[in-house]
Amino acid sequence: MSKVRTLMLTVVVEYVVTCFTPGDQGSLQLIEQSTGLEEKSIKSASWIKPEEQQSVSQQYAHMKMKFTDKQQVNKAIWNGVFIKGKFITVCKDIQEPVICYKCHSVGNGHYANNCTQMQHDICGHCSSGH
Repeated sequence: MSKVRTLMLTVVVEYVVTCFTPGDQGSLQLIEQSTGLEEKSIKSASWIKPEEQQSVSQQYAHMKMKFTDKQQVNKAIWNGVFIKGKFITVCKDIQEPVICYKCHSVGNGHYANNCTQMQHDICGHCSSGH
C-alpha cells in the first residue's frame, strides 16, 4: 500500500531567543496568531544546533520551521514572524547538494565512504589516481 507524502517546506528563522520552546505546539500557535498565518500552517520547528550543544550563556539561536502550504511560507518569508514580541526575519532553507569527494559526482546521493563508482581515489587537482 502506498502513502502520499505531504510536501514539507523548510525555512530558517534567525536569531530567535533561546527561551522559546520550538517543540511546543502552543508556542507555534502563538507565532501563527501574532504573525497572521493560517491556523496549523506551521507543522514543526526545531533548533538548528541541538540545545545540549548550545552555550549556557547563549541568548539567540537559529531555528528551522516546516510548513506544508506554499502561500503561508511565502507570507512568512515576505513579512517575517513575531516570536516572544520580537520581529524576526525568515529566509528559505537552501539545501546543499551531496558531493562525493572520491568520484567527484554532485547530487548522486552518496558520500566518499559509500562510493561504489570508483576503485581508487581521484585527485581533485589533476583527476588522476594517486
